[in-house]
Amino acid sequence: MSATNNYEVNKKWAVIINPKAGKRRLRRDWIKMYRALKRAEVEFQVWTTEYAGHATQLAQQFALEGYYAVIAVGGDGTINEVGKGLCGTNTALGVIPNGSGNGFARHLEISTRMNRAIEMLNTSEVITVDYCTVNDT
Repeated sequence: MSATNNYEVNKKWAVIINPKAGKRRLRRDWIKMYRALKRAEVEFQVWTTEYAGHATQLAQQFALEGYYAVIAVGGDGTINEVGKGLCGTNTALGVIPNGSGNGFARHLEISTRMNRAIEMLNTSEVITVDYCTVNDT
């Protein structure tokens, strides 16, 4: 993402949480996550998914509304759904791993420690990644 892109000025984040992802209880970690997001000094809104495919719909909507980033809180399935909704947009995908495997996050060397992952979101460079489709999906 270039520095001249208007998304650089708008640091509004949408945080999409899959409440069913992961081994640990997100409720217990919610206050910690909220405080860490506040320290990131960005405007953010939090949404929880309610059904399969909901994260994709939410991510598409946030991209249309010009959000700088959509942060997926969950495992690889949640990240996949959010990423699917952001394909072809200028909205960045961020990840706070909370799944049982977190293969995507581990591959990108994103910390599985929530506070550190949020710090990384606020200081990392946005990169473009490839994606593919299989049978129109």
